[in-house]
Order: sequence, then C-alpha cells, then structure tokens
Amino acid sequence: MILAFIPNSECDPPDRACLRIIKCWVCGHAREQVPQRFLDEITCEKCHTLQPPHPEYNYYDLFDKAPTFNVNVKNLQSQYRRSQTLLHPDKWSMSTPEQKRNAAQQSSLLNKAFRTLRDPLQRGLYLLKLRGMPMEEGTDNNDPAFLMEIMDINEAIEDAETEAEISVVHEENKKQIGDVIQQVSEAFKEDDLKRAHTLMGRLQFYENINQLTTHWHPGRRLTITH
Repeated sequence: MILAFIPNSECDPPDRACLRIIKCWVCGHAREQVPQRFLDEITCEKCHTLQPPHPEYNYYDLFDKAPTFNVNVKNLQSQYRRSQTLLHPDKWSMSTPEQKRNAAQQSSLLNKAFRTLRDPLQRGLYLLKLRGMPMEEGTDNNDPAFLMEIMDINEAIEDAETEAEISVVHEENKKQIGDVIQQVSEAFKEDDLKRAHTLMGRLQFYENINQLTTHWHPGRRLTITH
C-alpha cells in the first residue's frame, strides 16, 4: 500500500505544509499541491478512495490547527463531527478490506486526537511531547511552597467528614486549576518550555484532586498522587 504523502527532504522537522504528494494507492492519481484541509486530503480527488493515515501527522494536523496550547474546543468538536461523518467505519462497511482498514485507522486516530486536544491537561502533556520535553512518570516538583500546599490539601481531605467540607476543597481546587491553565497558556506563548513543564506537573496534581473530591463519599479512603 502506497501512502498518499512523503516528507519533503528540505523540511526539518517535517510539517504538513512541507509534505509532497505521491499518489493515490489505488488509481495512482497525484494532486498538484497539498490540500489546506484535512478532510480534502483523506480521499483521492479522482477515485474517492480513502487513504491511510499519514505517519508524519500530529493530532493538530487532523484538525487543521497549529500546535498551540490555546484551542477553541467548540470549533474542535465541530471539526471532529464533520470528520467522523466521513471516516466512521460504518460508512465504509461495503468497501474493500483495505478501505475498511483505512477507515478504522483514521477514525481511531481522530478519536485519540480529539480526546487529547479537548482536555487542557492532556493537550499540554501532548504539546510538551511534541516540543521534545515529555512529562516522565514519577516527575517530582520540589518547590517548597507547592509541597507545603500538597500537605495542606492532603490534610484537608483526610479530615473532611461531610460533603460540605469536601466541597470547600473541591471549589478551591477548581480555582487553582483555572489559574494554572492560564499560566500554562502564557508559558507556551512565551516558549518557556521549562516553566510549562513545571506547571503541567502542578496541573496533574490538581486534576487528580479534582477527580478524588468529585467522587468522594464519607468513609472512603482517598489516595493522592503527585
């Protein structure tokens, strides 16, 4: 099976604007230029055969977006629905085994991309990975003030006996999440990846607290990780 695109050797690293088209894996037709929209390039413009996923594309490419932290989630969702209307495997159920496989792969990749980019935490972690600074498992934050804050939150959750008490922790934590997301956005805008990396570690902790306090009930022992 021939992929629809190959990277242009003059581009380092390769991105969508630098891709040169080969040809459709079925009819051999080659476009004259790379389409501007993802939906315009996943099928051959001549025989309308569904093409396989391009291995060089990142999640942002599937939504025609630049790799930035700030994303319009409503717009993302609209594009996702339009793409899935075309890519859903049911639409290709009467096609050849190759096109069924392409549809399943394209749809699965689009699902993963959407779940990642719609969520600030997952989006930030993915963006760090794209920029060469992935968040490794067990990454510690050694800032004394933050460590003290962790201890205080742990104590507040352990001491909580009523929903009203845990609600106070939950609402305060939501404010912290909002503040950190804003700081992460600014760090990425300024291309301060080291600060973005540190802030994403904090956001992971606050999101963990959010999950725990959301599902809290009296007598349940909570385990907080950071």
